[in-house]
Amino acid sequence: METEPEATDQRTLGTVRPPGSGAPPVPRAKMVTVWPHLLFPELLAALGLVIVLTVASVVFDAPLEDPADPMHTPNPAKAPWYFVGLQELLVYFDPWLAGVALPILITIGLCLIPYLDPTRNDQGVYTVRRRPLASAIFIVGVVGWFALIAIGMWFRGPGWTWVWPGQTAVLAESAGAARNVPNLVGVPLLLAMVGTLLKIVLRLVFDIQYVVSFDRFGLNI
Repeated sequence: METEPEATDQRTLGTVRPPGSGAPPVPRAKMVTVWPHLLFPELLAALGLVIVLTVASVVFDAPLEDPADPMHTPNPAKAPWYFVGLQELLVYFDPWLAGVALPILITIGLCLIPYLDPTRNDQGVYTVRRRPLASAIFIVGVVGWFALIAIGMWFRGPGWTWVWPGQTAVLAESAGAARNVPNLVGVPLLLAMVGTLLKIVLRLVFDIQYVVSFDRFGLNI
């Protein structure tokens, strides 16, 4: 009687534990109540934040400009600081991509962070040490967004041209127009960048190592 060969490629999808075999419950003697151990420090933190914001609003004047005048449009007309990052993206992409597609993709990407990080240890804990992948994605996104805000706030002059600290607006306006990369060069570069990001996602989510494999020639992508 022949038996089927044992499978050599096995993948563990999960672990099912019988009832009562999980971690023992925490003794009630080591537990604390939500009030006052949690809510009281949060209340103090909220009051402290209100005090700081109140003092800052009294000491520092709001950076408001003159009322809008259609006959004298400021150059450049910058959005509030929290929207300057989107305005800066218009330098690199078309309006539909910078104002609609990329914000949607960023929001979806933030929602996918728990799924991109397959670690099942310490669920609900997002420290850099215990969740390095999820923390790295979030930190890179936050740093990149505030970098765009800083560029738009302090490094953009008339006509949204680049202005170095100490450089006058006349020199900034005399800068040459931006150039485009030929499509024969830009399309392969764009496909390579998108393909690299897609390959990282496939590896992390589906454990796919190669998309194209030529073992005979030692060429694996």
